[in-house]
Amino acid sequence: MGRFSWCVALMVWAVGSTACDDPVVSDAGAPEGSSAVATPPAAIEIGQGGVAGSRDPALDGPPAPELTPPSPSALADAGGAVAQGAGAADAAVEPVVADPAAVDPAAVDPMVGAPGADPGQGAPGGAVEAVDAGQQVGAAVGALRAPSADEAGGQGAAGAAPGLPEPARVVDAGCSGVSPPQLAGCVDKARYEVDLRAIVGARSPSTPQWEAVQALCAARFEALGYTVERHDYGSGVNVLGVRAGVRLPEERVLIGAHYDSVAGCPGADDNGTGVAGVLEAARVLASAPHARTLVVVCWDEEELGLKGSRAHAARSAQAGEKIAAAFVLEMIGYEATAERSQRLPPGFDQLFPEVSAGMDARGWRGDFLAVVAGDDAKIHAEALARHGAAVSLAIVPLSLTAEQRVHPALSDLRRSDHTAFWERGFPAMMITDTAEFRYDAYHCRKGPDQIEGLSHDFARKAVAATVGAAAEALSPPR
Repeated sequence: MGRFSWCVALMVWAVGSTACDDPVVSDAGAPEGSSAVATPPAAIEIGQGGVAGSRDPALDGPPAPELTPPSPSALADAGGAVAQGAGAADAAVEPVVADPAAVDPAAVDPMVGAPGADPGQGAPGGAVEAVDAGQQVGAAVGALRAPSADEAGGQGAAGAAPGLPEPARVVDAGCSGVSPPQLAGCVDKARYEVDLRAIVGARSPSTPQWEAVQALCAARFEALGYTVERHDYGSGVNVLGVRAGVRLPEERVLIGAHYDSVAGCPGADDNGTGVAGVLEAARVLASAPHARTLVVVCWDEEELGLKGSRAHAARSAQAGEKIAAAFVLEMIGYEATAERSQRLPPGFDQLFPEVSAGMDARGWRGDFLAVVAGDDAKIHAEALARHGAAVSLAIVPLSLTAEQRVHPALSDLRRSDHTAFWERGFPAMMITDTAEFRYDAYHCRKGPDQIEGLSHDFARKAVAATVGAAAEALSPPR
């Protein structure tokens, strides 16, 4: 993800203006670090878009399961391969050269479970390779590769951290709920964390970890019952999972995130958190039938100019697809609960005192999730805010008109894959923790973008809110 201008965003959100001073970040008053422990936020009341983070116990899902450290025997296997059958939880393994035709998805995915889901349908046209069982991966992904300590910013081997669940506790793909609040309640922090640890590591195109995460997306989607496509658009590869709707199959809802990172950066928050969120959303939403078709996506080359999502959106437009909403997860794992941890450009309080006053009431804490949506996706952004409130997650929605979405002064609001769908006239939104305006390790500028310091509870709430809103979009009223 590129640089995000909150000066521009909040000005447009509060008063509809497109003028802004040069968005220079002010570090004045910001703390050296911030807590990764989530606390129930109070209401955010900023401009017109502030949404209270009030709690509705009736909509809460079940609590996350107690975590137990994985046993060494469960994580080890001959030659360091991923555990048999249901898969191992992030064992630290070396790449194994494998015959693609002989590879089972369970051998590369630490969290494969019995899908029991509708296989759905494929996306039309384009340079797409259909991925069947036994055609998942090539050499270097016979087993999921764990990042080196250098790549992972000193976190060590994936799966080595204490507190992760035993493999047997992460293979169940089911969820008993069918309503949007029930589905949101099925989001599991433990599963999310296992995936995040498997994903983190430098993932610039053609690196081993880039290949491994691409294979993880494909294997997971297939194991959950989606029809899987590898969309090779020339310079990169998108991975799509498609599950057909039962009443409105011609209408699609997308949930996606880019899986590449900037070169040499572990990319934990950017965008390992987004990919792990997509995998968990895909699991939960596969548990229930939906009126519309669900498409889950791992996009490539976002860091190189949104190439993957632009290829996807262009193909969708050419095929005449009807995309009802696109939910784009772009950095969802960093929460800063300390006062004055959310930075904004200097002079903002003089220009917009009402906005600054709302932030002042919050103590300038970076403990909210931002949603940047086109006004054609406003109903979905509002649904996301409602489901966020149900899990005590404050969400700040920004709604932009078609003119504002293309205005030169608002270029910073087009930095992620939602823009590719805006450009083709599709409703889309970016869901983000605001990147460098609270996270100093963005793009590894002031330290490694690693797992340590991220809040998995904050991310769980972000995924739960996304699942709830997406479930509503997937099954609109008759």
